[in-house]
Amino acid sequence: MPDGWEETIEGMPDGFTKALWNLGRNWNAMVDELDRLRQREALDRVLSDIVTERARQIAVWGDQRHPDGTGPEMVWSFTGPAEFVRNVAQAISKSKAADGHVTWLDILLEEVAEAFAESDLALLRTELVQAAAIIANWVHDIDRRA
Repeated sequence: MPDGWEETIEGMPDGFTKALWNLGRNWNAMVDELDRLRQREALDRVLSDIVTERARQIAVWGDQRHPDGTGPEMVWSFTGPAEFVRNVAQAISKSKAADGHVTWLDILLEEVAEAFAESDLALLRTELVQAAAIIANWVHDIDRRA
């Protein structure tokens, strides 16, 4: 029960006192449930945005299948200011796509580099949703190969 309620309910009719007591007893559970609902709504919104972005990517690029581009021999070649890394990642991804050799790693690095170069929260969120949708697509491609 919230602090101070004991003094408040003294002298009230028994039925009202019991109702207040039950409300107070369940207060923390109700607050916790509301918090869980808000978190669930926020998660549902994020997941919905990822699904929407994934559908947009399918509409633009079609069904994608690429090599992973990962492994212990993969060398991280990006360093420098975020804007520079974004431009390099975009150029590499575009060049490899034009040659038919783009990998999931190339695509994801481009999306992540674009996110890292953003300072506007709305644009940062958009880039992160795009990166999440790329990751979902990559996982889907792996599952098809398994």
